[in-house]
Amino acid sequence: MERLLEIVRHTVSELRPQAATALQPGLDSVLDRDLGLDSLARAELWARIEQEFGVRLPDSLFASAETPADLLRALQ
Repeated sequence: MERLLEIVRHTVSELRPQAATALQPGLDSVLDRDLGLDSLARAELWARIEQEFGVRLPDSLFASAETPADLLRALQ
């Protein structure tokens, strides 16, 4: 769980440096509304998660996952 949140935090801080200090990504943070991750940023996040955990996430999850908690459930 902590590694997943670390990846989310790192991705947000790289892609949205001007807002990163004000954002505190948590398991229930909404990826687009709370963290400001558009579809391109979400694709980058997906790639990082897949690489880190050595998995291939289903394409349907890309469209349906709204929070890091959704991603965590998929990884389990």
